[in-house]
Amino acid sequence: MNRSMWKTTLREIRASLGRYLAIFAIIALGVGFFSGLKVTGPAMVKVADSFLKDHRFFDYRLISTLGLTEDDVAAISSAGSVRTAVGAYQADAVVTNGSSESAVRFHSLSTDINTPSLTVGRLPERSGEALADARFCSESMIGQTIRLADSNSEDNLDNFKRRDFTIVGLAYSPLYLNYERGTTSVGNGSLSYFSFILPEDFDMEVFTDIYVKTDSDPYIYSDEYNDLKDGLKPSMETLLTDRATIRYNGLYSDANEELEDARKELNDAEQKLADAHKEIEDGKVEIADGEKELEDARAEIAD
Repeated sequence: MNRSMWKTTLREIRASLGRYLAIFAIIALGVGFFSGLKVTGPAMVKVADSFLKDHRFFDYRLISTLGLTEDDVAAISSAGSVRTAVGAYQADAVVTNGSSESAVRFHSLSTDINTPSLTVGRLPERSGEALADARFCSESMIGQTIRLADSNSEDNLDNFKRRDFTIVGLAYSPLYLNYERGTTSVGNGSLSYFSFILPEDFDMEVFTDIYVKTDSDPYIYSDEYNDLKDGLKPSMETLLTDRATIRYNGLYSDANEELEDARKELNDAEQKLADAHKEIEDGKVEIADGEKELEDARAEIAD
C-alpha cells in the first residue's frame, strides 16, 4: 500500500471513527469469545478429571437381575487389571421431612470407591445417620430427621432395616455430575436428591451393584482411556455372565432342595394320614366286635 492510499484510509477512518471502533470491538469480542470456548472445554475436563480421581470414581458398574454376592465381589476383585471391586446397595423411597414428601435414592456409603465430597457436617458414623445432596439440600437440614413415608410399598420398605434417618452432613458425589438426579418408580417419578447411608442400614440379601476400579488411571476422554474402557469391556461382560450363571445354578439348586424337602414332607404327611386312616378303620372293626360281644353278653344275661 503506497503513501497516498494510507492517507486515504486514515481519512476514511477519521470520517467514520465510531463505525470502525464498533467493528474493531465486535471482532475483539468474537476473538475473545472463541478463545474462551477453546480454553473452557479443556479446563472443564481437567477439573472433572481431578475431581473423579480424587473421589475414586468407578470405571465399570456391574449389575445383575439376580443380584450380586460377596463371592461375586471376590471373583471380580481377583480378575486381571482390577484394583478395587466393591459391592454396593441402592434403593429408592419416598421420604417425609415435616409435611413435604420427596423421592430419594439411597446409596450405601463406601470409603474405597465413589467417595462423596463433603461440603459441611460430617460423614455417617453409626446406624440411622445419613449424608444428603449438597446441591438440593440446605444446611438447615443438618440435624433434621427424614422418615420413609407410609406411602411406600412394602417391597420398598423391606429394603431398609429402619424407617428414619438423621442428616449429619451434605456432600457432592461423583455419581451425580449433572444437575438432574434421574427418574424413579416411586413418588412422582423424578428423584429430588440422593442420600448416603451405612451399608448395615439396608436389609438386602444381595448387592444391587458392584463398582470396579481398574489398575490404570488415564486422563478422561483421552484415547488411552477409551482404549482401556473398550479393551476390558468384553472380559468384564464375560466375567459377569459367568457369575450370573453360577448364581442362577445356585438358586436353582436351592429351589430344587426346597422342593424335594417339601415333597418329602408331603409324602410323610400322606403316610401319616394313611396310617391314621388305617387306625380309624381298625378302630371301627374293634368297636363292631365290641358291640357284638356286648350284645352276646346281654343275651346271656337275659337267658
